[in-house]
Amino acid sequence: MYLIYCVMEYYYLAIIVVLFLLTALDLTVGVANDAVNFLNAGWGSRSTSFKWLMLTASLGVFVGALFAGGMMEVARSGVFHPTYFVFAEVIMIFLAVMINDVIVIDFFNTLGLPTSTTVSLVAALLGASFTYSAAKMVENSQGFSDIGMYMNTDKAMGMISAIFISIAIAFFVGVFLQYIARVLFSFSYKRYRIIGGSFLGGLSIALISYFIFFKGMKSAAFIDENVKIFVTENSLMLLGMIMGGVTVLFILMQVLVRMNVFKVIVIYGTFALAMSFAGNDLVNFLGPSMAGLNAYEIFVNSGGADPSTLTMEGLEGSTGTPTYFLMAAGLIMVLTLWFNKKTRTVIRTSVDLSRQNEGVEKFEANSVARGIVKLSITLGKVFTFIRIPALHRWIETRFQKLPETNNSDAPAFDLVRAAVGLTVASSLIAFGTSLKLPLSTTYVTFMVTMGTSLADRAWDRESAVYRVSGVVTVIGGWFVTAFLSFASAALIALILYAGGIFGVAIMAGLAVFLLIRSKIIHRKREKQIEESEKMMSISDHASEKEIIELSNSNVLYVLDQIPAVFDYEIQGLEKEKLKLLKTADRIVKDIDKRTKLFKSTINSSISALGENYLSVGEYYLKSADVLRELAVSLNYITHPVYQHINNQHKSLSKSQLRDFIELTREFAGFSEFVRELISGDYGIEKLPELVDKQKNVCNKMQEIRIQQIKRVKSKESASRSNLLFFNLITEIQNLTKHLNDLTENELKFNKIK
Repeated sequence: MYLIYCVMEYYYLAIIVVLFLLTALDLTVGVANDAVNFLNAGWGSRSTSFKWLMLTASLGVFVGALFAGGMMEVARSGVFHPTYFVFAEVIMIFLAVMINDVIVIDFFNTLGLPTSTTVSLVAALLGASFTYSAAKMVENSQGFSDIGMYMNTDKAMGMISAIFISIAIAFFVGVFLQYIARVLFSFSYKRYRIIGGSFLGGLSIALISYFIFFKGMKSAAFIDENVKIFVTENSLMLLGMIMGGVTVLFILMQVLVRMNVFKVIVIYGTFALAMSFAGNDLVNFLGPSMAGLNAYEIFVNSGGADPSTLTMEGLEGSTGTPTYFLMAAGLIMVLTLWFNKKTRTVIRTSVDLSRQNEGVEKFEANSVARGIVKLSITLGKVFTFIRIPALHRWIETRFQKLPETNNSDAPAFDLVRAAVGLTVASSLIAFGTSLKLPLSTTYVTFMVTMGTSLADRAWDRESAVYRVSGVVTVIGGWFVTAFLSFASAALIALILYAGGIFGVAIMAGLAVFLLIRSKIIHRKREKQIEESEKMMSISDHASEKEIIELSNSNVLYVLDQIPAVFDYEIQGLEKEKLKLLKTADRIVKDIDKRTKLFKSTINSSISALGENYLSVGEYYLKSADVLRELAVSLNYITHPVYQHINNQHKSLSKSQLRDFIELTREFAGFSEFVRELISGDYGIEKLPELVDKQKNVCNKMQEIRIQQIKRVKSKESASRSNLLFFNLITEIQNLTKHLNDLTENELKFNKIK
């Protein structure tokens, strides 16, 4: 009997080790997602270098981790009643939650969508405990109405409801305060920096300090109780002293050394928000593993109790968290900030949705976004009848934007918006933390960011539908987080319940596999984004040579891909291999994305041109147009062929396939000649030779078209194959024309320059 107990003890000790390993992974994926909360404002406003921004955030995260000791009871007993569960069940619930969190949050990181570790935790706890509660009800022949005996559903749903209510509060508070700030400071805020900036700085730092330090220290175990009592009793006096002292200090520093007070607010706010994030969200990472450790200690101290009968009423109530655990967690979070590449992917989404200037939009318009924008415009027209004209004209002058810049290093928004956003978000989050509410730092910060963007009129008629679509997508992802976490945690718990030790091994292996796979997918996505950013990096000071080289590189890229597309098409048709045809389709989709992005650079490129802007602009525009036409024609080749084979239709007949191969060889020779002309430094003297090459392709095309008409008449091949073949001939004809136009444009431009 003692031997069995020892084996069980080591088995559950191994589970605890796995729990803490998963916690370390959860810390990395969670911080990579939540870093958007405190790095967004500093990064978007370019308040300081990225290195100093990271140092500030790292310090805030580490300090905030030390203030997180009083919130661990959420995972212990906030969702289910541990009294009615035994040790063997509780430990598996926590394991299911941690596996789920790692997989779900990493999934959102890969997509670059900010989500909530808090919602993921609560929903996962609900899902995993639901599985074990259902199993217990079946064992005890209970009805579903007894679910409340095992699960604290009211409290759990109350927490989730509070989290989603905070979305609306954060958004409208952000809109209101940013609107007031912009009316007071305008976009020419530097004119008001000494008095107005100092007052805003004093107010911001006082509010942030009050909520972060005064409220946050209540849960810090290392602060003396007498200090806490003194601060609580004299909080208003201390708040006023900080505000007045900081305001005077900022006035003096601006007069003496011309200090930028707005940068100070952003840097301090970044520290505060990072600290608030760590203090609030550490429960999501450490909570389940610490509760599992407490459960294991109860089991070890039980004197040989059976883990399948030992109840867990000892988890009721709150308990402190050792400081060294908090410090270790803080260290992992800091290292993640520096080394996890997915951090920037998530931040990029938030910054792109809130930037002041136009650019390439990440999200496509959807019907919901169109409806919201249309309704907003209609309401705006209604309110025009009740506004005061003189007041409206004055307010409009406050929102008059500064001239835009195409510099890739230009800030996405200014320091006023960054300062207001950080102040509002950090105050709301820290206030919620002080009330022991497990609110979502991601939801609050993101909605404050979107609210301040709306108030700043960053969403104009040109970009509103795409920005709103992005916000709708992100918010939709939040609801998906809740349902996905509940369902996946319930499924994982079911596998652990039914599979025992084998279930643990299966889920651990699956988690590792999914993490590796997501890393590979993320690396590919980042490579595409880097290429896109490189293409979009046309600054106001770009030379004509740089712009011409950008055009030339995209032209050569498309020309290099065309032979590969036709090789895969021929092999796919010959062997009826969908994999080969799908590869060709994927290449064409990449061409489509790149050419679409290239065409979107027309505004910035032409704006950056010098005296020769007419000739270079015409050349650039023509290249962009023809490349888009090439992409469309290639898509009309690859997609129908893929659909034809995928629908199990008859492939091309031997004669059709022979003619198609001959035609593609003739076309390939023409394409290769085109590339030689464009990559070289030839002029219009090559136009006659180009025309001759094009005629050869057209003659071959006409010959094959006549042969195909004869095949149709003699019913030699299937009807759908005939339609497909005619389509291929037509699109190759279009490709030939587009390549001819592209080359003529290049040769004529070579003569001009």
